[in-house]
Amino acid sequence: LGSPSPVAAVASAVPSPLQAERRRLQEQLEALREVAAKQRLLAEPTTGFETPGSNLAATLAGTGARVTERMKEALRQDLILIRSLQATKQDLELRCSKERRLRASLERRLARLPCPVEEDHVQPAGGIVQDSSADDGEIGR
Repeated sequence: LGSPSPVAAVASAVPSPLQAERRRLQEQLEALREVAAKQRLLAEPTTGFETPGSNLAATLAGTGARVTERMKEALRQDLILIRSLQATKQDLELRCSKERRLRASLERRLARLPCPVEEDHVQPAGGIVQDSSADDGEIGR
């Protein structure tokens, strides 16, 4: 196959908001894994504080796993929210664009309208044309 198109190369070179968010979430997940590994090391019975039959290590490991799962779930919910916000933003941008195009179209139509005529020659609402040269409003001599 041929080389990727220039558009694809540019698109892959410029990080999208979702790619940046994915990278941030992966970094957080890695940090959580490191914390969980440290907790497992701390939970191992290396000191004489544990008695046979004590399940402190298991409790600590379970707590670390629960915290990790809660953090993962919070990250999933945040990602869903971010995607929803991005979709809403895109929808609003489309609406604004349509409104700008409509306004420009209406302004062009308005600019093409003829200039208003002088007030002396405008018909009143009743449809009778009043002549300003008539004597005291007398009609038909």
